[in-house]
Amino acid sequence: PPPGAPAAPAEGCFPWWTVIPIHDVKSRRAKGLSREDIECLQKINTDAKQQRKHGRGTLAGEINKAVILRLHGKGLIGFDVYLSGEDRITIPPLEGFVMNRLNRDQFERLMYDIFVTADEGFNLNELASVLGADLHLVQHAASLYCRLGFALRVDG
Repeated sequence: PPPGAPAAPAEGCFPWWTVIPIHDVKSRRAKGLSREDIECLQKINTDAKQQRKHGRGTLAGEINKAVILRLHGKGLIGFDVYLSGEDRITIPPLEGFVMNRLNRDQFERLMYDIFVTADEGFNLNELASVLGADLHLVQHAASLYCRLGFALRVDG
């Protein structure tokens, strides 16, 4: 995807991830799309406009996976992970992963704190409270961890 777009390998997206448009069907990137791809991209764009009013866009689980792979591969869509304060995340063991804790900025410190504190027993509201952090920042950080594949939303 283009710089600045929420990056995620389409093979690793989950059905509850929100698909976000980066370009529309008039974009040069959209040349050569099949009719199915064009219709899907139009739906994603329409849903994104409606999302601003009603709060929900197209979920990855609502789209054929092959279409997601094609559209993401052309840089036409990206993903976002919307997490509520009631959602829980888990961070599975990461082999060979090293995180440098440099404390250069507030968000970096929060990312580290979430990484070492997150427990599926806490929802994000509780995690924010334990960390003394703003809920929206915790949601944003948890969303980033999900998109990077470091964390998973716990169902139920």
